[in-house]
Order: sequence, then C-alpha cells, then structure tokens
Amino acid sequence: MILQELRDPHTLRQLLSRQFLGSLLASPQGRAYVLTQAGIAESTDEGAVFAHVSQRVEDPELLRMVRKHAEDEERHAQLFFGCADRQGVPRPEIPSNLRVLERLNGRLGIFDRRVETDRDVMDAYLVLQVIEERAIEQFATIEPVLRRYDARSADVLQGIREDEARHLLYCRAITKRYAPSERIRIARLRELREAEAAAFRDHQRSGIRHVLASGYLPGATAFVWRTAADLLERRDVLPYTRFKDEAHGETARAA
Repeated sequence: MILQELRDPHTLRQLLSRQFLGSLLASPQGRAYVLTQAGIAESTDEGAVFAHVSQRVEDPELLRMVRKHAEDEERHAQLFFGCADRQGVPRPEIPSNLRVLERLNGRLGIFDRRVETDRDVMDAYLVLQVIEERAIEQFATIEPVLRRYDARSADVLQGIREDEARHLLYCRAITKRYAPSERIRIARLRELREAEAAAFRDHQRSGIRHVLASGYLPGATAFVWRTAADLLERRDVLPYTRFKDEAHGETARAA
C-alpha cells in the first residue's frame, strides 16, 4: 500500500516537501527565510493583482470584495513578517526570481497589458485563484512541520490558510461575474492551472538551489538534498495542486 501511494507524483512530492522543510525549518535562519518569502508573496505578488483589477471593477459589492481581499492579504503579510522577526535573526533578502507571479506573468503576459475588458478582470482574478490554491496547499504542508519548532507561527499560518480558503469564494464570485461564459471561464482556469504548475515547478527548483547556496542547511544535509534535487529535476512532472480538476467546488467535467 505504501509503495503504491509513493507511485503517485502528488503524494511523493508532499512527502519530499515535508522532509525538506523538516531540515530547513529546524534553524531560525531557515524559518525566517520561509516566513519572509510568504510575507512577500502575500503583499507584493497578490497586491499586484489587486492594483491591476481595481481600475476596472465598478460593481460596489464586487469592489468591496476586492478591497477586503486586498486588506486581508496585507494583514497576512504583516503577520508573516512578525513571525519572521520573532526568529531572532535578520529577515533575509529574497531574490526577485523567487516570485511565482513574475514567473507566471512571464508565461502569460497578463499584467503587461491594461485592464480594458471584463475578460481582463476574469483573467487577473483567475490568476489570483490559482495562486490562492497553491498557497492553501503549501500552507497545509508547512504548518505541521513548522509546529515542531514554532507553534505560535504555526497557529498564525493555520489562521491565514483558513482565510485563503474563504478568498477562493471571492475569486469564484468575481470571475463568474466577469466571464463571457462559464465554459470560457472553466477552459481558461484549466489553462492557468497548467501555467501555474509549470511556473511553480521552476520556482521550486530555483528556491531549492537558493536555499542550498545560502547555507540554510548543514553540510551533510545540503549534500543529500543537492543530490535529490538533481534527480528530481530529471523527473519532469508538473506539480499540480489538488484543485486541478475542480471548477468551483464541482469537477470541471460536471460543470
């Protein structure tokens, strides 16, 4: 049974991620790195989406959702930065090439053009949806490992994860409101999940290389993970989230 489960790419990736995080989060420097990176993603990456779409959203109720969503993400960023500061070491500099949204936009070019149509709003918020889906899955992986070393930060992370699950409702409401049709929305969501998985794969590879180069792991552990990273890069499987086949709480096929 265990061997059969490990043949599933998603299960294997989750297992390896937890093992890697166990090594990384064991040190204050590693925890500060992970928490700082999470804070930047909440403020800078998602903030870019809100700034991009707010110029077009006119419906007062939807605009209220956009603003509430933006306020939540900024609050999350400050919570993550506070957790990072409690580790007792300086917050590390996070290279810009470790930002998933930049990689995703490099593939799609969505944020290189003005928001002029309803479909542009749909696209931007579908991007936000796939980012939120990834965050929910990543936080679920990080939280139990972080709890071994810093229960207070793990509690913060769990609370933020619950907020992100609620934010998916915002994403669905706004994309359904601005989509030309439900068929187009679902088809575009599939495309963006493919693009996000590829961007996250590249981001994850760069992140592991950065961690290894920055000395966050002790020598012997770093050697093991450097070898594992080389092997994993040869096994080019896209790291989809568990949301891959969902449209909005139903399977895409059923929708």
